[in-house]
Amino acid sequence: MVSDYPAVLVAVQIFGCLYLALMAFTTVRDARATQSQKATVRSDWFRRGLVVNLTNPKVILFIVAFLPQFLGNATNPILQLLMLGLLFQLVGLIIDIAIGWSAGSIRDKVLARPGTRRTMAYASAAAFAALAIVVGIDAVIAIAQ
Repeated sequence: MVSDYPAVLVAVQIFGCLYLALMAFTTVRDARATQSQKATVRSDWFRRGLVVNLTNPKVILFIVAFLPQFLGNATNPILQLLMLGLLFQLVGLIIDIAIGWSAGSIRDKVLARPGTRRTMAYASAAAFAALAIVVGIDAVIAIAQ
């Protein structure tokens, strides 16, 4: 199915490459921020999380590829797909709240030292940059073919 639309796949790869590069840049920038700037960065978590979730094609692709197989002989497939999507989101929300609460409760203990926080930020930025390079090379190869 994806092989029928190679241009769409290349576009998603290019978007993903640019997004990962942006994530690497902002991670390094946030790691270098002074203590007064970090207060501003921390208060912006909701907007950043919303943007990440709305621009993440993974959930859309999952719902389009996975949920229709559970429709069966529905009289109103759109309503049933909406119900399945909302149920998927509810379960995900419950799991995300549990993980977030657990991670938040131990975060301050693990990251009490600024050096540890900075090292983790640089490692994350390096991972984002490496993934951006891999996805970018894959997109270039796909364009060349």
